[in-house]
Amino acid sequence: MKPDSVSPRRRLGRRFLIEWIAIGCLGVAVILACALGRLSSSVDGLIYDRLLMLRSLPLSPDVVVVDIDNQSVSALGRWPWPRDVHARLLDTLARAQPAAVVYDVLFTEPSSEDRAFADAMARVPTFLPVLLSPEQPDGTRTVDPPVAALAARAMGLGHINLEVDPDGIVRSVALFESDGRTRWPQLMVPVYRSISAGKLHPAGGAPGPLAHDLSRDAAGEGRYLIPFSRNTPAYPTLSFDDVLEGRVKPDALRGKIVVVGVTASGLYDRFATPVSGDFGPLAGVYIHASVLDMLATGTAISPASRAGLFVASLLPLAVLLGGFLMLSPWRSLLLTLSLAALAVVASLALLFETRIWLSPAPAIFGLVVVYPIWNWRRLEMTMSYLRRELQRLADEPHLLPEAPRTRSVGGDVLERQMALMAQAAQRVQDMKRFVWDSLDSMPEPIFVTDLAGTVLIANHAA
Repeated sequence: MKPDSVSPRRRLGRRFLIEWIAIGCLGVAVILACALGRLSSSVDGLIYDRLLMLRSLPLSPDVVVVDIDNQSVSALGRWPWPRDVHARLLDTLARAQPAAVVYDVLFTEPSSEDRAFADAMARVPTFLPVLLSPEQPDGTRTVDPPVAALAARAMGLGHINLEVDPDGIVRSVALFESDGRTRWPQLMVPVYRSISAGKLHPAGGAPGPLAHDLSRDAAGEGRYLIPFSRNTPAYPTLSFDDVLEGRVKPDALRGKIVVVGVTASGLYDRFATPVSGDFGPLAGVYIHASVLDMLATGTAISPASRAGLFVASLLPLAVLLGGFLMLSPWRSLLLTLSLAALAVVASLALLFETRIWLSPAPAIFGLVVVYPIWNWRRLEMTMSYLRRELQRLADEPHLLPEAPRTRSVGGDVLERQMALMAQAAQRVQDMKRFVWDSLDSMPEPIFVTDLAGTVLIANHAA
């Protein structure tokens, strides 16, 4: 009898271990698909956007946006304007002595007013944009720089390409992009370099010790997540027409980094950003201003490597698998919820304290997949064991007479299980009644005690 009773338990234990390992491997595969295969990329972005909105970052007081808005277009005529309009703006700005002027407007086509514009650029430090085409299948890209006369007078040139994620949202920027021959900096990188080198003197002074270290980006693209916040659209904004006509006090411009861009209806590219849910699409000029702020304050966010994300996401899964071996189903549920919450809190702490983005989505996906499957398999193993034992008990001959039983071959599985359980319970009750009636019918006093001498059963004669 002993080998027969031990063998099923051993088989059940072996099956339990095999299924535990298999479910663990499934969890690893899910995390691998999310972390390395980008299966959860859309959820990653959604979580990142929501976490960013939990905190507001202060904006640099040195940045002012000069807005080519609807008012300016109405006053100055159809866009694009002649270059002498921009020359007049620079002349007006030069009298207010800003630290620099950064144009988020392309000047790639020659014009008869280029000389006047170039002469005006000589009176105030001016930075102009370069447009890089998307990379072709052969790896080449075309470059649209400003016309030569303007490029020669510009204090710096930089690309204005923005990184659009698969869900259509701009979250990151490449500080450098190559066309195969030249490594172009982002438009705000030469501005930041000039400030750091003491060539520009904004009112707020040089960047502090926490400013971004460009030596980290000596090679590669230097791709970072932009730290958008609720304050991003709140840069001081002045109408181009108001500045041009002298309706803005010089003190509002003195020592400022003036970023000139288009926001007039139908004239600018609208970009969805993490803050667009609250503020709508942003004009590129505000995004570029955020990049300069990011560099000056050292708040660039580095996404964790895919390998690092995979390894970190395995930790909650490992803890949960260990808990499956030691905890009850209720406590396993609490552990699953706690690990998911901990993954979000850890991601939030890394984002705000170390400026590293480690998405909690792969870890949560792994937990969500593993927990219900494990509980299903554990319940199935338990029911299978009970079913076998009850069937074996039902097949044993009963000492007491009972109605003949017909083996069911159809019907609901749970119904058959309940029938076997009811039969087993009835047999126990019948046997208990038989034993009691037998003891009670004896004329001699009979006691049944445990090892401690406690009386468990006594007949009437006793």
